[in-house]
Parts: sequence; C-alpha cells; structure tokens
Amino acid sequence: MQTISTFTGVIKQNQEFNINEMKKVFSLLCIMTLSIGAWAQNTFVCAGNNANIELSKSINGGVTSVTYGSTETALVTLVSKDVDGQKDNVLFNSNYLQKERVILIDGKCYPGIFFRRQGEGILTIEKSKEVSKITMYAYKAATDNRPMYVKIWKNNHARHEIGTFNSFGGKLVSIDITSQDAIRLSGSAVFALKVEYKNNNKPAVAKIMHALDGDFTPLQSDIDWAMQFRATSGAGHAVVGDGRGGWRSGVIDVQYQGQDIRPEYTVVSKVCSGTAVEEGLVPPIKPAWDVHLRDGVVTLGGDGMYYLTGSSGDNIWAYAKGIELWKSADLKSWEYMGLVWDIDKEADEWVKQWRKHPRRAVRAVWAPEIHYIRGNYFICFSMCPRGIGILKSATGKPEGPYVNAFKSNEPIVAAIDATLFEDEDGEVYFTYAGATRIARLNKEMDGFAEDFRTVIFSTPDTIASHHATGCVKRNFADIGHEGAVIFKYNGKYYLGGADTYEGRYSPCVAVSESIYGPYTMRHEAIPCGGGTGFFKDKKGDWWCSYFGNDTQTHFREKVGFVRVSFSKDGHVYPALDQPFVPKSERKTWEEKWERVWKNKYN
Repeated sequence: MQTISTFTGVIKQNQEFNINEMKKVFSLLCIMTLSIGAWAQNTFVCAGNNANIELSKSINGGVTSVTYGSTETALVTLVSKDVDGQKDNVLFNSNYLQKERVILIDGKCYPGIFFRRQGEGILTIEKSKEVSKITMYAYKAATDNRPMYVKIWKNNHARHEIGTFNSFGGKLVSIDITSQDAIRLSGSAVFALKVEYKNNNKPAVAKIMHALDGDFTPLQSDIDWAMQFRATSGAGHAVVGDGRGGWRSGVIDVQYQGQDIRPEYTVVSKVCSGTAVEEGLVPPIKPAWDVHLRDGVVTLGGDGMYYLTGSSGDNIWAYAKGIELWKSADLKSWEYMGLVWDIDKEADEWVKQWRKHPRRAVRAVWAPEIHYIRGNYFICFSMCPRGIGILKSATGKPEGPYVNAFKSNEPIVAAIDATLFEDEDGEVYFTYAGATRIARLNKEMDGFAEDFRTVIFSTPDTIASHHATGCVKRNFADIGHEGAVIFKYNGKYYLGGADTYEGRYSPCVAVSESIYGPYTMRHEAIPCGGGTGFFKDKKGDWWCSYFGNDTQTHFREKVGFVRVSFSKDGHVYPALDQPFVPKSERKTWEEKWERVWKNKYN
C-alpha cells in the first residue's frame, strides 16, 4: 500500500497562503500536483452562509493567494476547468477521487477528499503517538440526495456501519475515529480529517494511505455472494414460446421471469412491461437464442459465419470467468464455442483483481466485443467498474487462444465499453464509454498512432428526458453516456452510445462526414436496444443487436436482432420487414409501423 498524502497543517481563518503553499497542502493531501498552467485555470467557489472568499490573481491569471473570512461552517471547492480536455481531473485513475476540496471547520480550513457514488475507497490511517483525537467530517451539498455509506474498520475488518447518509445535505457530519485504523467509504460526499494532538504546539501531522483499486482486498463474504451466481452463460437453447421475460441482474440479486429457474434467482412475475411493443416503438421480435447475455455484439467473420460476444454470466455486478463465444450461419441457430478467454488462466494480473462496485467486491467482464479486422479476430473488453483491454487471436481463429494486443500489461483506458471500427481505407479507430474521444490505432494494432481527439458534437439534443442524469449535468454535450458504437453507412459515419431516452435504454447515434465530427442529428435509433452494436449481414442488410435493459422492453437480458432502415437524410430506425417477428404478430406490427415509423423521418 502506498502512502500518498500527509496533512501538514491547517489554513487559519483570515490567513493568506500564496500559490506555492496552497499547492504544497493540496499535493501532499493526494490532491493532484498541479502545474502553474493548470492552476491558472482554477477558481475557488464557496458554499455556506455568510461565506466570504477573496481572490487575488497574478498577471498570468493564476491564483496567488486566498483569504478565508467566514466563522461559519462552509465548503470551499476548487473547480478544475477543462484541464487536459476534461471538465474534472480524474486522480490516480480512480473514479471516486475527483475534485480538489477543503472543508472549513470551526473557522479553520482543512484539505478534503471528494468521493463520488461510483466505487468505494478505503482510507487507512497511520497515527503518531502524539495524536489525541481524530475526527472525520463529511459534507454533502444541500441539493445532493444520493446515498452515502460510511463503515469504520478496525484491523481491516468492518467494525460497524455509520448508517446511510442520504439526508444530511448542507450539513457537516462528524465521526470520532480516534481508535480506528481504517475508513471504508462509498457514495458521494466531501471528507476531511481534523487531527488533535496532546501537545497543542505540535503541527498537525497525520499520514493517510489510500487503497486504490489494485490494492483492494475483498471480504470473503463479498466473494461468496458474488460466486453464488453462474460465472458463464453456457450454450443456451432455442426459444420456447414467445421468449418474453428474462433476467434483471443487479447489486442486490438476480430477478428472473421464465422457465429456467435456479435457486439463487429471485423469481418475479414480470421483469419488464412490453409497453414499447404495444406503442409500436419496438417490433415484437423473439429473442434469437435463449441465453442470458447483455451487450450482445455480432461480427461477420472471414469464414462467412456470424460470431457473437457479450456480457455473460448471471450477474455482471458479481463474477464472471471470462469471455464466451457463439457462432451462427443464419443468426437464428447458435453454436456455443465455449470460454475463449479464461481470466484465471490467461489474463494479466490487473484483470484478475477483485474490485469494488458499487457496494461489494466484483470481478466481471463488461461488454466484450469481437471484431474481424485485417484478417484476424480482436476482442475489446472492460472490467467492472473500469479498465479496458484489447485481445487478439494468436492463431487467426475466432476461438483463439487470445493474447494481449497492446504491449502494456495494464488498462488502456480507465473506463468501460470499448469498441473498434475499421474504415474503408483500412485505418482502425478506437472509442469507448460515451464516444466522446476517438484515437486511431497503429498498423500493428498494438498501440495508438495518435493522441485521443475530442469528438466535435455541434448540435446537442437539449431535451432532458432524452438523456441520463449524468448527460444532463454535462450540458448535453455527448451522444450517450456508455455503450460506444461506431459504423459507416453510405459514406457517413455513425457515432453513438446508450442513453436513457424517455425512460428507455436505447442506442442513440449522430451522423458526420468525418470520423472526428462535427456530428449532428442525434436521435434514438432502436428503442430499448441497449448498449449493443450495428452490423451488416451477408446480403448487405443492416441490423442492430438488442438485449433489453429497461421496463418498457418485452424481454430482458437476452440477445435479439432488429433489422434497421435509413432515411434519406441518414436517420436510423426499425425496418418494416422484421424476420424475428412471429408470423402471428406481423400484421399488427406492420400496422403500427405505418403509424409510428413510416413518416417519422421520410
């Protein structure tokens, strides 16, 4: 475990600190060591009654001193403005340490650490003999109603849990942790430690060690919970009946509606409502195959067969053995090729590690995608809750074995949902998450040929109900928030991501003449389709994979396929002819399509 922060003092009320002193305090506290150039882009914002912040700026725009003039509890936030192309500095590749903070306690300003909801952190405390008392303070904004969990540990084991703080917004909560040696945190709040010493004349010095994802030690109870679920999805079988129902996996349990009941499932009468089908937004397709699979992606291989990958196993918030593969000649009957990449036997150490998301230990693969590029098979994948890698077949065969495509034995990006795209000129591009950045790969496919470029998105969709909450907070400056996808049709590039569109988890896409943008015409492509992919079949027809991940869909967490059409101006929408719609329902679908889709874009 690495020591990355130290308290060296407090900033007293009305005391001025020049830029070097401020940098010293923040950097020692594991807040990113910033260059003068980065500091020049920062501003201080104070929240609290009668809080008074005075700023002095040098000629180059950097903050040279700051005076705190409030006797009441207040939160002071150091906001990073678009440093390195990002609105927030991501510290130490960790999603829960994001912004530089200090907390004003009893007229004294203490450096703080900001945790966000995703992930959990462990603060291990080293105390000198002179320490008499340590108090942890937590602060949440008055408008922040997200839950906050705090557990106090002794000897690296949970001693007790300090409730769920979901109602202390705008107030400062204090916890005496004098006799403890670790704090386990998850949620969203700002934390600071107030250290009191037996000798009041001694400087306030205490070391904090932070356990990053790679150093996380899971509790055995967490592992036992995760491993109760199937770690592979297996062969699956042909669909019986209408194929409706399915799974709803999550951090609490796995809910299931159907005939393949297992003891660990929570059996429910309905996992989804099917209202999107009733309204004519989604064709009443049957699943292509009855297998538990999220994020299904299909590629047409060099041998003329279709190959399918996806997030497999019964709970992607628990445990998975690796990456599974299926193949088909017609998209209707699927042959199981087994586990083509076994994490325990074939993965790098960073992949094998257990991580924390969002409340328990997890070791699961998210959204693996198989691609046939330059005569070989590549699989990009991400590990929950973040960490992307790319594999390549060592034999040129879809079944592998698979090895690292990149030279480094660490995550390519600390993110999720990677995808690859081969252009008509043979160049290959990589994007991930919400598809906000794109980079071209080198000829060897073992690294990048260029730095990431920020995608230009010129016409944002500003209707809040067309986005997940996170997109709204980013001023709608993205196409989706995860499930990146990119393809090309009729000379135009389509870039997209999954988003919450009118309550549906749908692939949303935008269109451009250039791979880097500007992208326009953002729209919901296939309602309820999920974070999947678009592909062209042997006949030249286009399809979108479908897995259902909301309450409006008619089946959930199964693989399906919707044939797509393109309007004259490039909008993507469900085609009239849907081979996976049962004959008994085709007339009804065609009538609804005429009403909902026929004239929507044409």
